[in-house]
Amino acid sequence: MRLGDRGAPALRHALRVSLAVGACIVVSAAFSQGARAQDPEARAQDPGARAQNPLEREETGLFIEQARPFVEHARRAAERFGDPSAAMRSGYRRLGPDFPGMGEHWVHSGRIMSDALDPARPAILSYASRNGRRELVGVAFAIPLGPGDAPPAEPFGVDVWHDHTGAVDEELLLLNHPSTMHGKGTGHRLAVVHVWTGVENPAGLLTQNNWALPFWRHGLDAPDPLSSIAARGASLASDGGAFYRDLVHRVADLTPPEAAAVDEALAGAAEAARHAIERYRADPSLPVDQIQFEAIWAALWEAIRDAVDPEKWIAISKLSGAEGR
Repeated sequence: MRLGDRGAPALRHALRVSLAVGACIVVSAAFSQGARAQDPEARAQDPGARAQNPLEREETGLFIEQARPFVEHARRAAERFGDPSAAMRSGYRRLGPDFPGMGEHWVHSGRIMSDALDPARPAILSYASRNGRRELVGVAFAIPLGPGDAPPAEPFGVDVWHDHTGAVDEELLLLNHPSTMHGKGTGHRLAVVHVWTGVENPAGLLTQNNWALPFWRHGLDAPDPLSSIAARGASLASDGGAFYRDLVHRVADLTPPEAAAVDEALAGAAEAARHAIERYRADPSLPVDQIQFEAIWAALWEAIRDAVDPEKWIAISKLSGAEGR
């Protein structure tokens, strides 16, 4: 599937400059709780919103029937990348951190600038570690867009694409990437759509963040229905809060006492999350108490709020989902 002249050399050059050769796609998870009535993660908490087969979900904008052949082709083609070494031999390289709701992004620099959608040639591979071993959890496709361009209507529909427009440092601080149809779309940008081929995403096959991953990483089934806030709390167990620590330090110029207090709060929350996870691993018959993980997440950001200057909290609060609280 080729998209006219969007792949023209001039546009490709502009995108390489503004997007740092595709590195901007390794972006952090979406934390905002705003507009939850339209949020697919919020809808996923409604037991009636789930379907047995993710290919048969009928949520508006998340999947349409015409995408079925493309997705199935992509799923089969991705099997050859189950081992990251196979991805490296094919030209993929890891960029950025391991995101709690997306895993690692392995990017093919040539394919990310292509103007064609080929299910057998994804621009991005997503890996996450389980029991110390990287596993392929999904793929992503990318299309370069110029000013005024819209993403292709086929095979996914236009609403599932999200935009990336900055260099690495800028993109790491942009925690909620706009839909290409709802962003300004005035400049050169990269439109990206995720396809979860390895781990089912309760919020939808094509939803950017897969909050089942924090539980999957520890060999646990995600609760049903799933609270994305609880999943964020559980994600602290995987990396000791290092991902969020880096974000807080990027967002605010902390004094040494503030930084020490923030790091202590993150370490304590990570330890609480690990303790809870180990309890469920030790007794798989126990149902996961999501309120426990939501409380860990809330207590973390309350501690950080109390540890920093109020002006700095205004910026930091965006990482918590507290919307300024």
